[in-house]
Amino acid sequence: MVSNAPVNDLDVHNTASSSANDHERIEKFNATGPINSTIRTASARVTVQNGPDDTCRVRATMSGSSSAERLAHIEISFDEATNTLLVDTRPKGRRRVRIFDFHNIDLHITMPASSNVELHSASGDVTLDGTYDEVSIASASGDVTAGVVKGSLTVNVASGDVSTGQVHGRASAHSASGDISLGDVSADVNVHAVSGDIRLTAVAPLNAKVHSVSGDVTVMVKPGFIIEVNAKSLAGSVRSEIALDDAASLEHHGENSGVISIDASTVSGDVRIARS
Repeated sequence: MVSNAPVNDLDVHNTASSSANDHERIEKFNATGPINSTIRTASARVTVQNGPDDTCRVRATMSGSSSAERLAHIEISFDEATNTLLVDTRPKGRRRVRIFDFHNIDLHITMPASSNVELHSASGDVTLDGTYDEVSIASASGDVTAGVVKGSLTVNVASGDVSTGQVHGRASAHSASGDISLGDVSADVNVHAVSGDIRLTAVAPLNAKVHSVSGDVTVMVKPGFIIEVNAKSLAGSVRSEIALDDAASLEHHGENSGVISIDASTVSGDVRIARS
């Protein structure tokens, strides 16, 4: 059953510390553990964080003479059968509305830890603070920051930086213009930047494909693993601070060893392999 009725009735009102043109809408839903969430925005600053319980809370704030009306048209619903939250701030139907009227939305969402997040944004910074399971983010313009991802991570950004904490599942990150920095990665990873630096830390046996057209590539490796490297740069340097021909290293590290395979390249930039 899809519930458009939150725990509290629809609440669109002036914010306590701002002018009469500033409004907020708050809705709450009772979930049953980690949720599935789909968030779509034309343009908004989106912040997602973990709450202390299973309550989902959506807070949207806007400023402007018609902000109360615009907030009321945001789609916010919760499907109790699938434990799924939907938030869609895009203008709907044939209402004659200027797209930029929806550009000054601040969206704050609280959900249980280990929830799944699927997010599509035309413009605006995205922050996921906390721990999540599966994460998929697509943004045309804006920085993306994520905390801990227990499952897979997929990020596609046309213009903006990408930064994450630990990623335990497979990771795929692409940016046409912007730096990409992944924390400790524990599974196969594929990272591509057209214009931007790339940095990641491999902490488990995996295959890493890391490519930048214009930018530096840095791959840090946790001690205790054998490293296989295929690295090249057309107009920069390639260097490894780790001896790659140590035949005794696998025997030395024993059964805890595994292989980290790194395929790294850049057209204009340096490639660096080092211990974390």
